[in-house]
Amino acid sequence: MSLSFLASLGEILAGFGSAIKEAMAALPIWAVRAGLAAMLLALAIWCLTLPRRYVMEDAKRSTWWNDPRRWAALVLAIQIALYLSL
Repeated sequence: MSLSFLASLGEILAGFGSAIKEAMAALPIWAVRAGLAAMLLALAIWCLTLPRRYVMEDAKRSTWWNDPRRWAALVLAIQIALYLSL
């Protein structure tokens, strides 16, 4: 690749990055917090909807406290609570 191509690509990407930065700066902080909390909540729901046979495939005992889906959802709930309270 030539140096001029990389320089022109850098200028294009810098303009694109500036546009994204301006759009993000225009968002209110409550919208950003709500969006991140919604993504974490969606991840927790996804964890809980994984099939039991897929998650507990090689487990010797299948108990509620031995289920990583529940622990992942608990950790994500704590993350959401901490993020929204701070």
